[in-house]
Amino acid sequence: GDGRLRFQEFCNSCKAIGYRGRLRTVWRALDVYNTGYISLAELDPEAQELIDSFRTLLEENYRTLDEAFERLLDADRSGRCSQDEFVRACRDKLCWPGNATKLFRYLDINSTRDLTLDELEFLGMQRRMAKTKTARQKIADRQAKDRAEAEAMLGRFRSYLTQRCGNLVRAWRRELDPDGDGKLQFTEFCARCRQVGFQGNLKALWMSLDVDDTGYVNLNELDPEAMLNFEEFTRLLRIFFDD
Repeated sequence: GDGRLRFQEFCNSCKAIGYRGRLRTVWRALDVYNTGYISLAELDPEAQELIDSFRTLLEENYRTLDEAFERLLDADRSGRCSQDEFVRACRDKLCWPGNATKLFRYLDINSTRDLTLDELEFLGMQRRMAKTKTARQKIADRQAKDRAEAEAMLGRFRSYLTQRCGNLVRAWRRELDPDGDGKLQFTEFCARCRQVGFQGNLKALWMSLDVDDTGYVNLNELDPEAMLNFEEFTRLLRIFFDD
């Protein structure tokens, strides 16, 4: 729920929903500025514009999302806002000219026909600061910090391998998986990293690669774009030469 996807996350999500198209082509069509990330703005710019318009008006009238929810959307203090309540509040109280019904459907992710404060966090508006962080919030902060460190470490690792070997596929085959079994467990991975001279937080690096928590990593996690190329090449070979 951080609002953006890296290429590997994008590929994993597409496969999870059963999409089997040319993911590299789709990615390049979406990531037109070559930032390495995509967001809702690239997938559905009209929806993003509607959300931005609503959030801007809320921010002009309320200091936090909590205040907007309590004063505008949850008048009966039920902790929920129905679609009718939402549409009336947008029209009569906020005087927002946008399509409130369409926006409600964007925000009602579980299709329960009512909204909670947690669902409205998708708007990206500032929340009310708690006086002291709960244990759950502290855990979430620590996890976010760990993810950021892991992403940075993965970028360093890929750059290091590319400089050493020319590309990640060659690095995988020659340095990381010379026996060719296609996967590495954590202890193997650490040993290979030390052999190639990489200095860094190997645990954080492992976390960024083994995102599905299988206990091993493979080339697809190191270089998903290369694997898509291999898959597409194999598919074409089967079309033209498989009897």
